[in-house]
Amino acid sequence: HNEDEFADFVESLGVETVRNTRKIVPGCELDVFVPSMDVAFEFNGVYWHCDLFKSPSYHFDKYQSCKDSGITLIQVWEDDWNLRRPIVESMIRRKLKLDKDKIPARKCTIEVIPRRKYMPFFQENHIQGGVSLTHCWGLIYEDVLVAAIGLTSSGGDKPSWVLSRYATSSVVQGGFTKLLKRVKNEVSGPIKTFA
Repeated sequence: HNEDEFADFVESLGVETVRNTRKIVPGCELDVFVPSMDVAFEFNGVYWHCDLFKSPSYHFDKYQSCKDSGITLIQVWEDDWNLRRPIVESMIRRKLKLDKDKIPARKCTIEVIPRRKYMPFFQENHIQGGVSLTHCWGLIYEDVLVAAIGLTSSGGDKPSWVLSRYATSSVVQGGFTKLLKRVKNEVSGPIKTFA
């Protein structure tokens, strides 16, 4: 059963967990709760969490209820767990601050990253995989790409941009800030992103 497998993985990280509790957030069951960090995980099975069984606002409402109770809720979708498990596991370790190796962005150089390099990087490190980009910049540490940010043009008469991807292969402290500063120096017009 995928939800049990997911909960077993979180427990295997050596953090204290509470499974399937309704005692933390009023009216909500938390699939996996890590009390020491006030972080909860919701495993969203594709069948039971579809529109047939959950209202359109269910996932947002649960997120908001947790936030109001001081809990950070991370929602993991079953298809992401099945198809991109290494990326999901990495995201969980980072959220629980279990990655030991940290790279300071100030020790990285910034380079323009061509499609042949950014596409596999995002496939391996971004939950949504690779996408065609108009511009991509990356942080290089010891000759290795460790973080990348990518923009697509949103078209129209006035230049505007969509920040379509940001991913890291390890913890890069200050990486997003350093790359975004470079992006703002390189392109004109507003930059938007969607989550």
